[in-house]
Amino acid sequence: MSRNYNDWNESQYLNSYLMILTKPRLLFQVLKLWFLQDRKFKRPIGEFRLRIACSNANKTPLHRACAELMMILLHDASTEMCYLASVCELVNEMQATDVGFSLRTQGFDDKILDLTEAVLNIFYSFRNDTMELPEDIKQHRFEACLEILRRRYRNSGMRASSLCSNIRLRCLRPTIWSSTEKVRK
Repeated sequence: MSRNYNDWNESQYLNSYLMILTKPRLLFQVLKLWFLQDRKFKRPIGEFRLRIACSNANKTPLHRACAELMMILLHDASTEMCYLASVCELVNEMQATDVGFSLRTQGFDDKILDLTEAVLNIFYSFRNDTMELPEDIKQHRFEACLEILRRRYRNSGMRASSLCSNIRLRCLRPTIWSSTEKVRK
């Protein structure tokens, strides 16, 4: 079996191209869109990160506890949708941070933005002037999520190493609230 010279050049070109794609490559500067292929199966990985700045999310221990409760409620309301997305190898993470909220969606599908949009719709449904829960959140689920948060606060600092690191962080940064401060408020 003889190889054609053109086939050899194409395979060399393809190998050199795949070697380039093993490192993350910045495609656009405005949105900071990165491209990287999966190292094992050479599939493209898409990732969407969004940071929502909220000046009141970490203002007091009560505000921080409310922000964390909101993330638990958001996760609870989107559980079924995120489970179905995980079948398509889409992953979704949400968390409250010191400056607001962080949302991350990643996977191998072109539906990343659809999942992000659905989660953001639930997130923004909390923005209302009334004291009522959004329609996606049921009252009994609110009670369960509140109990989850209270348990998490009670169980924090059980290990000496985590307690020490939390105390060191609170000494360095006064805006980090302890679990007992959040429970009291």
